[in-house]
Amino acid sequence: MEEEKATPATGSRPRLAVSHTSFVLNGKHTFLSGVNQPWLSYGADFGNNQTNGAYCTLRETLKNITSNGGNSIRFWLFVEGDSIPEYGSDGKVVGTDKAGSLVRDVVHYVRTAAEHNVLVFFCLWN
Repeated sequence: MEEEKATPATGSRPRLAVSHTSFVLNGKHTFLSGVNQPWLSYGADFGNNQTNGAYCTLRETLKNITSNGGNSIRFWLFVEGDSIPEYGSDGKVVGTDKAGSLVRDVVHYVRTAAEHNVLVFFCLWN
């Protein structure tokens, strides 16, 4: 798999790739070294108009990963479905969350992680 190059037209960043049996990032073999992030608030860290305090705490974790030589984080998004996603009366998913802010919160977090050169791996369910 070839490395993706950033282009002025797309503004995209290089992505983690697989070359034979190794991860490659920016043309170099990369060893993933990081942490598992348990929830700050069990299953409710994204969506439903999270407070800035939650974001600031998550951002601090990203800074700590980088300052200690890490480059990745695994984060669980959903748990039992108590607060996200949003279910209708028939038990089917009707939205990401009641406030509609889950995607915005996740994008904000992933962009912040990119600023700290931390790769994010979301696990959808615990």
